[in-house]
Amino acid sequence: PPRSTQSRSSAASDVYKRQVHGESNSQKKSSQTNSLQMFKLGFRSMTNHFRYAQKLQQLRFFATSNGLKYTQSHEWVRYDEDTQEIFVGITDYAQRELGDIVHVDLPEVGTKFTTGQPLCVIESVKVAADVYTPVTGQVSKHNSLVKEDPSLINRSAEEEWLLGLIVQKFNDLEGLMTKEQYDEYLKTLEK
Repeated sequence: PPRSTQSRSSAASDVYKRQVHGESNSQKKSSQTNSLQMFKLGFRSMTNHFRYAQKLQQLRFFATSNGLKYTQSHEWVRYDEDTQEIFVGITDYAQRELGDIVHVDLPEVGTKFTTGQPLCVIESVKVAADVYTPVTGQVSKHNSLVKEDPSLINRSAEEEWLLGLIVQKFNDLEGLMTKEQYDEYLKTLEK
């Protein structure tokens, strides 16, 4: 027997509802997937933006007249943005106080240090003196020229670096002084 018109329209209505709701569910899933992907992209973008902001802050931190920062124990620090390392040396004041430098004892590459630990020893005709690490980090390289000829430090102390360090805590750099602040600090030592 043929179906009634009412049952045909009811069946068509059911099919239509399934199609509409089926599309709606798949649209919801697609929308959720798109939202998740957009969230992930946004998170990556925010993370990259944060890293960029950190790097920019580090570069601004070292944007001084000579590109160096100083410690009260007379070390200088220079940041290399290409390798993301800092290079450590002693100040001109320190080399004058030491006199003729005859030997530099450097730690092995890979050695880890925390802020304030003795990093290496510089020997002069007068005395042996510790050089302290200004940041927590790991030794990444030595200046082999200074190791072979320590007198280079006497000739150009604020150009000849001793060690390269991979920094593990950039906030350690916040306590370092600019050239102007270091010069003011030296004036207090002369009194």
